[in-house]
Amino acid sequence: SVLAKSFVTLGLIPLIIVLYLSLIKADFNIYRKIFSLKNIVLLLIIILPWHILGVIKNPDFFREYIVNQQILRFFNMTTPHDYHNGNIFFYVPKIIGYILPWSVFLLAVLKKPFSPLQAFCWSWFLVVFVFFSLAGDKGDYYCAIAMPPLACLIAFKINDWIENNKTNIFNSIFGVFV
Repeated sequence: SVLAKSFVTLGLIPLIIVLYLSLIKADFNIYRKIFSLKNIVLLLIIILPWHILGVIKNPDFFREYIVNQQILRFFNMTTPHDYHNGNIFFYVPKIIGYILPWSVFLLAVLKKPFSPLQAFCWSWFLVVFVFFSLAGDKGDYYCAIAMPPLACLIAFKINDWIENNKTNIFNSIFGVFV
């Protein structure tokens, strides 16, 4: 993910994992296993060669790729200013639109309790959504990576209604909006 989507994933993935483990009330030893020195060294072995080669081949690589395109972009300070910005609610209508017509079920997925898989989906969605909502740069597609877990949460809810013979809820909500 770092090679495809940059260093932002070095922050997002650990945040997703920590939020997920917190939601399922995981034992602290699991944190230590996941974030062990061995795992961190392995990650660095995988990602550093490409970045070191980038610095060797292009002396401006570090400033442009890491500082300008990642750090300054988050704070809406990239030069040139080749993107759009918006307020903290920028992605709310976009997410509703991304998953139409299924967005009519969004309120229904908020009910607890959550299974471990649902907790993971919520962690994935929330970390990505909050991070990009706080960022100064607002790419239309940035929150697209938050759509798979949200689609899963909606599917879990619809499946729950079907398994519990509550299809009338599904039919009512879907019928009104479609």
